Order: sequence, then structure tokens, then C-alpha cells
Amino acid sequence: MKKATLSLLFYLSVLSLKAQEVHGRYEDYMDDEDIADQKRMEGFHFTNFETWAMLIGAALLIIGWVMLKQKENTSKDSGCLPQGMMFLGIILISPLIIGLLGVVNKIIYYGFIIGLIAFGIWVIFTLFEKNK
Repeated sequence: MKKATLSLLFYLSVLSLKAQEVHGRYEDYMDDEDIADQKRMEGFHFTNFETWAMLIGAALLIIGWVMLKQKENTSKDSGCLPQGMMFLGIILISPLIIGLLGVVNKIIYYGFIIGLIAFGIWVIFTLFEKNK
């Protein structure tokens, strides 16, 4: 059994390393279509399918949360249905999450630039104060 496990582990390791060579489905650069899609989601311009998926995902999250809270209050075992509904809900609202993360990314980016400019101005003023 140990040999079979080690052989399987070796096979999966080699397969993983070979997949890294061809980058699998992940591309380390964004092409024009990916950039346009990201800008669309950052502007919260969702397609009709994405909008309905987010609504269904929000409903699944709420229903799953309520079922999970009811499960805590009672001794009934409802299985893994509430957790599954919440997991599916998170997957379905992922366009909204991507849009929010894009907005946060821009806020951090511009905040960093403004902070660098303010720091530069502060350094200039402190240098002129010491020279007086």
C-alpha cells in the first residue's frame, strides 16, 4: 500500500510540474479580452446572466444562513445542505466580489500614489524648514 501511495504521489507531482510548464489554463499575462472583462466588472456592468446568478446566489446565501442558524437552535441534523447552499451562493455572486475587489484595488492604488506625493511634499517642507 505504501508503494502504491508513493507511486501515485510521484505521478501527481510529475503531472503538476508538467502542467506548470504549459501554464495550464492560467496565463501569466492578460490579453485585451481579459482586460475589457475586468474593466466591465469593475464598473459593475454585469450581463443579464450574471445579474440573475447574483440574485439567485444572494437568495441561496440567505436561505443557507437561516437554515444554519435554525440547525444551531435545534438538535435536528439537516446534513450539509446549508453549507452547500452557502458555498454555491458565494460562487454565484463571484462577479460582484470581483467588481468589489477591483474597486478596492483602485482605492489602494490611488491612495498609495497620493501618500507618496504627500510624503514627497512633507520631505521638501521639512528640508526647507531646517535650512532657515
